[in-house]
Parts: sequence; structure tokens; C-alpha cells
Amino acid sequence: MKRKNRSMVILLVFLMLGTLLLNTESYVSGDHALEVAKSPTKALPLVSRNMALYLAKNELNSVPFMDFKGAKIGKKLVLFYFPDGRPAYYEVPIFMGRKLIGVMFMPASKTMPPGWMQVFEARKLVSQQLDKIAETRGIRHYRYVVLGAAMFGIQTGDGTVVDLAGREYRIDPKMPFRFSIESEKNVMLWAKLERDASKSSSIKIIEGVPTWTSTDTGNANTKYPDNVGSAPDPWDDWDGCSPIAASMVVAYYESQFRTAYLREAIIDVLHFTMGTNNKGETEADDIPRGIEDFYWEAIKLYKDGYLGVHPTYGYDATNREYSSNYQLFLAVKREVDTNHPGLLNVHLRLRNGSIIGHSMTFVGYYDDASIQEIYVHTTWKDLPEGWIRVGNWGDAMITTVKPIKMCWHGICPYVAITARG
Repeated sequence: MKRKNRSMVILLVFLMLGTLLLNTESYVSGDHALEVAKSPTKALPLVSRNMALYLAKNELNSVPFMDFKGAKIGKKLVLFYFPDGRPAYYEVPIFMGRKLIGVMFMPASKTMPPGWMQVFEARKLVSQQLDKIAETRGIRHYRYVVLGAAMFGIQTGDGTVVDLAGREYRIDPKMPFRFSIESEKNVMLWAKLERDASKSSSIKIIEGVPTWTSTDTGNANTKYPDNVGSAPDPWDDWDGCSPIAASMVVAYYESQFRTAYLREAIIDVLHFTMGTNNKGETEADDIPRGIEDFYWEAIKLYKDGYLGVHPTYGYDATNREYSSNYQLFLAVKREVDTNHPGLLNVHLRLRNGSIIGHSMTFVGYYDDASIQEIYVHTTWKDLPEGWIRVGNWGDAMITTVKPIKMCWHGICPYVAITARG
């Protein structure tokens, strides 16, 4: 008797689990991950979300709507199915700024041709409209389905489909559902597209970063700050690559310093705040500290009459080292993508234990499947800018520089700064 009761309990558990799975598998409000989808006969080759997004961005230019010019593709994709359970389309939003202006449907199966299947001007996503219908009817478990051109709906576990107009259809989910546009030949087209996508590249260069070096002479009998500007410096002719590289970052944010005289002035100030020696050499740890001290020193010189203009930004500067060159490159990409130039500092340790190196201003990058390069302003007079292959150095680190707005409505904070000890 006890064994029989135990069997009945197990049976009830399996029945409950079976009912739950029937009501939730693929029939959930919104989108969900689907690793494998099967037709009645075999597994189907699916289009990944990343590939659908890549294709959507490429296809946007081919959409014959003038109002879509300058629009952007949204990143959140929603999966629609065929009534027989096969993935059909990704719903891709189209934005102008933050405003939804359209919706594009991209293939989710490689039996469909690689290109947009449907595209509409829209003020609301189709999935959102369908969610509203489900809410109105009290339907909790469903999936988004497509029945053909501009025919969309939600499908419940028993196969019932409710379309955008609220009409109901009973469709047997076990019956194969195909469009005439579907073909196994399309799989080969997707293979070519994926090869092309793997070769795709991205490039960006920050506009407006000055390209220059120092031109004033050195070895003068003057003392800092009497040399600030185009006057001869008390150190060697070479002001130092780190001050020069940082000066280009400063002048990117502070356009008032872009004259020949003030270029030399901010280089001289950075030479001082970084503690750069007479030969133009700077200790690595002094680079970010000198950039952060620049605002206060320049404000002091402005008040003392050495500078005719004052800065309006302070800076948060940090040296960053990475365990691999690729991680360093990704960090440069993040900075460039947010329009923040910084310093690329390369160095090499000699056999005698001394370290030689060079600082440059990074302002751009190039990235494809096999090549990563960084676009730099070198600080050299006759080689002012160019591309450097990632890893083409002994060791490297970057200095990230984030601006901090200091002066508001003409009011600037000031703290007296004395010469560094």
C-alpha cells in the first residue's frame, strides 16, 4: 500500500512538471535564450543575435524610407517564431536619437535570405503592441509569432494565435510552416556573410586633438617660471615627450591654449608639474600627478601675470598597466570611443638596468580580426603622427585622462601652489 501511494505521488509530480513545461517552454512573455530549435525533421541553422545586429546595421542604409536617414539600430532584439516553433525573425528597433521611429525584422534562421524581411515606420514596437493584447486578454504565457507579411500575433500553448487586430486562429503547432522565400541555398549565403563579418574592421580618430611639439630653445640662465612661453628654457632644448604629449590632451579640452606662445607655455608648466629633468626624462608615476597638478599651477601663473589666459578644466589622470597587449588595446578603444585622448607610454629596460621610453598622445584606433593599431601624435617634429601596431614595443602602459570642469560662470577655484620639493 505504501509503495502504491509513493508511485501515485511520483506520477502526480511528473504530471505537474509536464503541465508546467508545456505552459512555459517557448511560451514566455518577452524574449528568451534558445540554444537549439528543431523542425519536425532536423535541427535548423540559427542566426546569432550578434550576426543579426551586424546585418541590421549594414541593411539600414538600404531601407527605402527617407525619414530613416541618420537613424541608428537599437541593440535589444526580440525573437519571433513561426507557428511550428521554429525561430523566424528578430525584431530590431530603429531610433532617431532616443525616439523610436521604426522597426526592422531580420532573419533568425539561415534558411531565410540574409537581408531585412520586413521594415516599418513605427511609434511602438510590435512586441509591445502584442504584450498589450496579451495583458488585455489575461494571457500570461505566450510567444511572439509571425504568419506572413505584416501578420504578427501571440501564440499560446494550445496553438491559438491572436493577431494585432485581436482575431483568433487555431493553428496546429505540429504542422510544418514555411514561406516560399525559405531555401537551403540561403545557408551558403549566410556562410559568406559570416566570413565577411569576421573580416570587418572598425576605425575611429578623435577630431580636434592638436598635433605639435616644442620649438623653444634651452640652456638659458632664466629660472622657472620666467621661461614660461616661448622664452628659452633653463633645461635642454628638449622639453620632454611626456609634457608635450600631455599638452596635446590639455589643448584638446582648452582651445584657448592653441596659439604658438601658449603651446610652449603649457608644455613648460607640465615640465614643471611632472618634475621632468633637464634631459626631458619623466618618472612614470609623475606623469599623472603632473597632469592633475596642471590646473592649479596654471591658475597661479595666471594670477601672477605669467599667463594671459587660465584653464577651465582640472584632470583625473591614472597610469594603467595590463596583463596583455590586447587588454591595453581594448582600454585605448574605450577611451577613444568616449572621446578621451590619453598617453601611450612605451619603454624598454636595457641590460645595464636603465629604462628608456617614450610618451605619445593616443587619439585613435584601427581594429579588425587580425590587426590592431593605435593612432598617435608622436611629439616628434618630423614624424608628427601615425599608426603603431599593438605590441610593437618592449613594454607599455597608458595614462588615462578625464576632464573635470573647474570654472563655472567665470568663477574658478584657486589654491596657492608653491614649487615642488
